[in-house]
Amino acid sequence: PTEFQMKLAIEAAAPWIDVETIRNDELRIERMVSALDKGSVIALYQGRSELGPRALGHRSILADPRKKSHVRFINSVVKKRESFRPFAPSVLAEEARDWFDLGSSNT
Repeated sequence: PTEFQMKLAIEAAAPWIDVETIRNDELRIERMVSALDKGSVIALYQGRSELGPRALGHRSILADPRKKSHVRFINSVVKKRESFRPFAPSVLAEEARDWFDLGSSNT
């Protein structure tokens, strides 16, 4: 989509979303962490994207995985799909043991 088309889509969704363009990386990360900590769901769009139902290009939905209601909200409201669809959390490899029981390993 063109920037104009994106602007129109954002304006149409304005009653239920806040859009903020932050070019400073540090400030953007700080605001995102703060929003996630308050229970917000973040749609992050970076650069070009792909089209189609299985497209992956440069977009993410971020939410606190500890909040069970996020799964239902993201599936039904954001993605408009069945409520049973699972999500996969992601963490930095060096912090994985802090969040997951990985069993014993020599690595």
